[in-house]
Amino acid sequence: MNPTQLSAPEDLSDWLAAGDRAAELSAESVAVDAQWWSEALAEFDLPNPLLGNEIGRRDLFGLGSVAADSPDDAIALLWNVIAFCLGRRNSHGRKRIAAVAADRKRIGRLLQEAALAAREDPGAAFAMLRPDKAGNVIERLGPAGFTWYLYFAGAGDPEHPSPVLETKVARSLRRAGWKGLRDSTWTAADYVVYSKLVDRWRIELGVDRNDVVVNGLFAITPPTG
Repeated sequence: MNPTQLSAPEDLSDWLAAGDRAAELSAESVAVDAQWWSEALAEFDLPNPLLGNEIGRRDLFGLGSVAADSPDDAIALLWNVIAFCLGRRNSHGRKRIAAVAADRKRIGRLLQEAALAAREDPGAAFAMLRPDKAGNVIERLGPAGFTWYLYFAGAGDPEHPSPVLETKVARSLRRAGWKGLRDSTWTAADYVVYSKLVDRWRIELGVDRNDVVVNGLFAITPPTG
């Protein structure tokens, strides 16, 4: 079956009906290791834009609203998004920081352009950070990480077309019938199809936000093994 024609899973609909999912999403915040970030960024002579010891989605939407304004604003969003995703874990954090520090001007401009593109053209935004057959632009930051950046660059727009795509979401999509979707190393074309699917399911399921659909796909992920 063409993945664009897939029906929304029944358990996704059940999950959406079981609570105020938009309110839960809006209230989400994560404790982070701000001291580690301060020391690691200073090690590479980079400014520290981290918001503090706790970062919430609403905070990141605020940073996302200006991420397309300048390279520095784009990099500030990136560090806070990575911290939000990692919490108090810092796996591969220094390698990501080193990769940006080594080519800060170019990567800052690229992130700025990707933030702008994410608001209208998810495929183009994705391809900027992972060109097909060329690998990830930022070391140790693949689609499961940088789609969080593209998502928050939407500044909380409920119909933002660049949703988060991670392995758990991919498993839910495969169970729903998208058999050829991999666990990782997705393409820009995959991302465009996924974006359209999430947007259609939002409309069909009668919810207000694309990211609520994505959270549901996380929640109903089938176990491995």
